[in-house]
Amino acid sequence: MAERSKKAIRREQIVRGLMRVLAKRGYAGAPISAVAREAGLTPGLLHYYFKGKQQILLELIEAIQATALERFEERLARASNDPWKRLFAFTDALLEAGGSQDADDAAACWVAIAAEAVHEPAVRRRYRSSLEELATLLRPLLTDVLAAEGRSSEDLTSAVAAITALIQGVHHVDAMAPELAPAGSSARVARHMIVGIVQAQSQVGSHDLPNDAGRRREHR
Repeated sequence: MAERSKKAIRREQIVRGLMRVLAKRGYAGAPISAVAREAGLTPGLLHYYFKGKQQILLELIEAIQATALERFEERLARASNDPWKRLFAFTDALLEAGGSQDADDAAACWVAIAAEAVHEPAVRRRYRSSLEELATLLRPLLTDVLAAEGRSSEDLTSAVAAITALIQGVHHVDAMAPELAPAGSSARVARHMIVGIVQAQSQVGSHDLPNDAGRRREHR
């Protein structure tokens, strides 16, 4: 493995510094001076590597996404060819980060990033790109589950959107109102809800039947 450059190491220090401050104080409460202090650098040196705080935030989005996808690849390698296990390898990777401080900070930051994306176009573009990447990975996994369950993929796009929204919503509840969900329950609860989303899809061929006939067929 090639040795990392000093510049890459410094940039990672700064991104991690923002992550720690952002998780505690939110974006508005994360001045450059606090980020530099967390990174063990001077504010002047920080500006040598990044033009400003938003540029660091954009790189933090990439870092959080990359770490989550690494967890997904690791879980996918252990999931065999079972469609449900492969789908849950994806959702669990996003919702079960292992309980480390960095993982907890990253989850809290993701909520702060979503809030900042509402009114900052550059952040919104990067955040949206991240969600689109996740949806692209989710789509074939969900397609395989629907096929295995004999469910139609006619509303696949809506189902992908629902699961994507579910994952983001769980992050928000965990960060903003953790007392609403027992510790460690997020991935398990999400699994049950995803099963419900799959079961809500029509059975293959049922859309060709009259409504009453379709209901009778489903309940046999």
